[in-house]
Amino acid sequence: MKIALQRIDDGFNMEAVDEQGHKVLMDSSVENGGKNNGVRPMQMLLMGLGGCSAIDVVMILKKQRQEITDFRIEIEADREKGKEPSLWEKAHVIFHISGRVDADKARAPWSCP
Repeated sequence: MKIALQRIDDGFNMEAVDEQGHKVLMDSSVENGGKNNGVRPMQMLLMGLGGCSAIDVVMILKKQRQEITDFRIEIEADREKGKEPSLWEKAHVIFHISGRVDADKARAPWSCP
């Protein structure tokens, strides 16, 4: 896997491109010297967490012959306070699954009851 990242202005606006040519714009907020022209890289990490989790869960449920009619994930995360740069401290991931899905098959072994 290979990703190319190019700075595209005099601030923090970056374009990332994968091997297939898919592009994503990233930037910082105006308050931090950016122009707000793209997703923040830290937000992109959470998007990646959600996307990776979604593909895994849907793939597993499809293999179990579950009929999914709607699937979405909400992620709320907190960063370290008073540090720059600040890391993610915790993330709360909520899966919303609709369809003819057996609840026991949708529930991961580590999930809350």
